[in-house]
Amino acid sequence: MHGGTACGETSEAMSCNTQSCDQNCDLSDWTAWGGCSKECNGGTSQRVKTIVTPVVGDGTCADMGGKERLEYKPCNQFLCQRPKGFATLRCESKVDVILVIDGSGSLGSRGWAASVKAAAMLARGFGGSISWSILLCSSSVTGQNGCSTSTVIQRLPPKKLKG
Repeated sequence: MHGGTACGETSEAMSCNTQSCDQNCDLSDWTAWGGCSKECNGGTSQRVKTIVTPVVGDGTCADMGGKERLEYKPCNQFLCQRPKGFATLRCESKVDVILVIDGSGSLGSRGWAASVKAAAMLARGFGGSISWSILLCSSSVTGQNGCSTSTVIQRLPPKKLKG
């Protein structure tokens, strides 16, 4: 075919993808500081770094709870104060509350009245958006324990101290 003359190159090699297959993650800048965990008596605020580019292969990335990705700072470092004229502190947080009340006959009428008064005082201490559930528990004559539930949808108004 070529009369005994050597053929030219029959293959060609080119290096590619010579970089490491392992790549560490890239993190974002710090987020803004979040809200304080407590309204008073010392809480914490946090900020984080999120993953922008994930790890490739055997690359590494700082742990979510580590100092490179999670920071805390103290906030609301002042004592909680009971509003003047109120029997309890006021909670303005959005919370779900489950209140368990002893309704056994051994309380007697005075004990039951005291339990109801304490539950009402506790309820009035919440001023935020509250979802209540009350468990009334007692034991029967046969010794079996039982609870009945009630979801409260009515909010109690704040009650000022007398005198």
